[in-house]
Amino acid sequence: MMMASRSTTECCACLGLSFSVGSKTVHLSKPHLPSFIDDIELKGLRIGEASMDLKIRRMANGLTVEALDSRGQSHVELND
Repeated sequence: MMMASRSTTECCACLGLSFSVGSKTVHLSKPHLPSFIDDIELKGLRIGEASMDLKIRRMANGLTVEALDSRGQSHVELND
């Protein structure tokens, strides 16, 4: 079994990453990036039978979330 590294766990926490399998939704709750990271790509996020790739980028006025790829029915919900 592969365990998440400390940096992976910390990154998930700073993004407020969670999943709702029933509604096939990826939730980002009050996301922020550490000062030393300007952008991050999350690839192969699986929600039931669906999956998606996301890019989260720091901008002057906050963060942007871009869906790079999506397979199947899934959604992203951003809660500032």
